[in-house]
Amino acid sequence: MVSFEDLVTDSNIKEEYQKSFLLNIFKKVIVKMKNNAAVAQHVRTLFKQSTNKYVTTISVVRKYLNYEMSQSEAELMFKWFNAYFNKSGIRKAFSDDLKHELYEKQKGLCAICGEPLSKDSSRNHIDHIVPWSLVGDELPDNYQYLCSFCNESKSCHTDYIFKSLLKLRI
Repeated sequence: MVSFEDLVTDSNIKEEYQKSFLLNIFKKVIVKMKNNAAVAQHVRTLFKQSTNKYVTTISVVRKYLNYEMSQSEAELMFKWFNAYFNKSGIRKAFSDDLKHELYEKQKGLCAICGEPLSKDSSRNHIDHIVPWSLVGDELPDNYQYLCSFCNESKSCHTDYIFKSLLKLRI
């Protein structure tokens, strides 16, 4: 049995909080772009003309959300922006190899609640950590295996990370 102390350390809380925080900032910028064609065009133009994508990422987030990012935050967020700009409108099919790889990597447990996944892979769900609606299938390390309950509860939300950290059903 896993205890609270086993799951929560200062470093993993900070890391997961930062990831969740950045993901929500990213989502807010994307929503601004989707709701305002001029903003979308401005952001796309900035990235196309940029010689330093990280500085551009910092500038975009500062302008539209008044948040000052670090270089490491900008590196992660640029990866998401790049995926968003290259996103295909069609979802990829998940291979049996990917399902097996995720099952093994997660030791047969749901990535959010920690409950055992079904041996029947058709009952489990491959989920996009950063929602598909934001980045599509463009990030190769953006998948996790979830039980049906957690997948349906998470949907395209980005605020599930702490529950995942604590292995609680959402």
